[in-house]
Amino acid sequence: MQKRLTRLLSGLAITLAVSLSASFTGYAATLVTDVTGYTLNSQGEMVTFNKILFAEGKVLQLNPSHVPADATVIDGNNKVLLPGLIDAHGHLLGLGGNLMEVDLRESDSMQQAAQWVADYAMMHADQEWIKGRGWNQELWSDRSFPTAAVLDAKLKNKPVWLTRVDGHAAWVNSKALQMAGIDDSTPDPAGGQNRCSQRC
Repeated sequence: MQKRLTRLLSGLAITLAVSLSASFTGYAATLVTDVTGYTLNSQGEMVTFNKILFAEGKVLQLNPSHVPADATVIDGNNKVLLPGLIDAHGHLLGLGGNLMEVDLRESDSMQQAAQWVADYAMMHADQEWIKGRGWNQELWSDRSFPTAAVLDAKLKNKPVWLTRVDGHAAWVNSKALQMAGIDDSTPDPAGGQNRCSQRC
């Protein structure tokens, strides 16, 4: 697994080198040799290659038999090459949902984030749950995980659910814990950790 990951990362580095080469060499062709290349043909079938010739950002030929004399040559050192692999995507539903929640990305402390939650709750009294996203304890001075008690001091009668910036942790108040039936005796979920016994 480690070897495959190393090859993939090396391949991505070559992709970057190829892209930079195309940017800086103007209209001259570029040939990348000694690669394990994968791409799709016009029928959507996977094809492999060990050399690729391109110019002006477009592939001219795979495994070319003739190469222009002025072509720039890049040795791929037997790395993986995935030409045209572009991961561009958007989470539109998530973006729309974020616009209806409290944004905590710029908070610089647990207390500030809790205050923003309270301010948001006051302006959105019709919401049954106060939801938000973006807190990151690594950006706070004490770098400690947030506690239910800090939220309770600002908002205790309405459940609060706040996901971390990466979406892999949640900060909730005691009302949310009560509604979920979580207390000090609740076991950790599979693959996760319930910090209630330490932080509630």
